[in-house]
Amino acid sequence: MNEKEQRIKQIEKLIRNLPYKAQQAVCWLVKNIETVDQFAQGEELTDQEIERLTEEACEKEDYIMLIMILYKQAKDEEAHEEK
Repeated sequence: MNEKEQRIKQIEKLIRNLPYKAQQAVCWLVKNIETVDQFAQGEELTDQEIERLTEEACEKEDYIMLIMILYKQAKDEEAHEEK
């Protein structure tokens, strides 16, 4: 098994271990990646905004909101690394 196949297997295992609603959110993200990418291009979120929005999403068990926030956070960090 090559490195790419190993990483895919690891991701599959991680996803299977998520709660069902979180699994659905990951599937939604993959299907709607273009929309989420557009969202992620907006202004950078502050640490306080990320924390507040993450807490709100967790309280509501809104995994789509949570995955969008985490994706946005990752894209913001990626943009910082490129600078």
